[in-house]
Amino acid sequence: MIAKIEGRPFSIDVLSRKIDYHKAKTEKGVATFLDSSMGAINLEEFKKDCILIKGLNDRVKYPFNEVSLSFQFNEKLADDKLLSVANEYMNLMGYNNTNFAIIKHSDKSHLHIHILFSTIDKEGKRIKDSNLFYKSQKVSRMIEEQFNLQETIYRKFENKNLHEVNARKYYFDAALKKALNIVSLKEKIYPILEKSLYVKLSPNKTYPNMFYEKILDQDYYNQIGEILTENNLLKPYYKEELIKKLEESLKQSSTIAEFRNQLALKGGYMRMVTVQGKSSYIYGLVDASIYFKEKSLPQKFRFNGLKLKQDNNLSIEEQKSAIYTTAYNCLAHSHQYSDFIKMMKSNRIDVMEARNARGVYGLSFSLVDVPNAHIFKASDVSRNFSYGALQKHFELKAFNPDFNTPKNIYTSKVFNFEQERQPSETFISFLPMNYSEEDDSSDKRKKKKNNRQTYRNNGGMEM
Repeated sequence: MIAKIEGRPFSIDVLSRKIDYHKAKTEKGVATFLDSSMGAINLEEFKKDCILIKGLNDRVKYPFNEVSLSFQFNEKLADDKLLSVANEYMNLMGYNNTNFAIIKHSDKSHLHIHILFSTIDKEGKRIKDSNLFYKSQKVSRMIEEQFNLQETIYRKFENKNLHEVNARKYYFDAALKKALNIVSLKEKIYPILEKSLYVKLSPNKTYPNMFYEKILDQDYYNQIGEILTENNLLKPYYKEELIKKLEESLKQSSTIAEFRNQLALKGGYMRMVTVQGKSSYIYGLVDASIYFKEKSLPQKFRFNGLKLKQDNNLSIEEQKSAIYTTAYNCLAHSHQYSDFIKMMKSNRIDVMEARNARGVYGLSFSLVDVPNAHIFKASDVSRNFSYGALQKHFELKAFNPDFNTPKNIYTSKVFNFEQERQPSETFISFLPMNYSEEDDSSDKRKKKKNNRQTYRNNGGMEM
């Protein structure tokens, strides 16, 4: 059984669209509503229950998720067994006290079910979802054993993408010949080859992947493919293919947005990541599920080497990086919370304060003048920008004006994303030398240390 869970929880609007999708499948006769944990007899009633659950905790913006459970091609489970499997999966995942619906689909060659569920339980508490993917895989193995299902074997070698792309026609041949020149790998591979017709082939000829699959037999072909994959012998050929797509995309583009779109049309992938203030790109081939960090590629495709204009058509990662960089600039130049907010707004960052009866309890950021601007929770950009963390920061700065003064200077191409329109105040991006996105606890330790020092400076007197 393979459990595929959504990467991120989603809103009630997305849930509504998913419900409409499943209803359409049901009307076509290729889906069946099996059950709901709160007694709903159809998807419309389930949606009403979801709205009630959502109202128990309005602070959770994305209170829903979905998982699909897929079974092997030759596994035919009756509806009562499917319900048992689904309920046990939700129980072991910790979602047994939530509202969820189970929908069976029969539109593919293999049996599978979808489970729509809330991430808020019936008491209004949000369920923790850390290590969700690892936990789901572990639970799936437990269910296979418990219900006597076929064991799912995850192979490192996926040969499908070798056959479907003509450019990869001879990758297996090239990687195999390279492996046979390495003594340690030849000792592993040749005993497998000896059992097949490979011994009758001419070593000077080049053969396509599908030819090897036929003469080696599927199992032997996969065994050798796994050895080649584990030792990164196929990777250089994928890298050459990617670089060729990057070169073509670069020639056809004048902006980064165009470059990203051209690459996507060619089956490529591009994503920007920012770690401790340093931005870089990750590239990949989508159908091959293989990715490369920019440092393994030519300089002209790296974050600081891509000589293309950055327009205001920013991806979500680029928007997040722009906010991240600007927020640190503003934090470095602010003496109090109001300074920070004013400076963020002057640099075209919209700051939204979430309030309740007690006052402000959270912040969200978004870029101004950017089409389809994404709204980020402050803590999603960095824990150091949450409302509570900012209050602690400025409390400590009141004791020590030099506290957390940035020393590490770096420039951000993302921040100046419109060359024609510069922000009202242009900053060079600053970042603390000791910064770590995960290190909220360091703020607490610094506060305690400063409080102890203040206590000693006052002769042991409380302030």
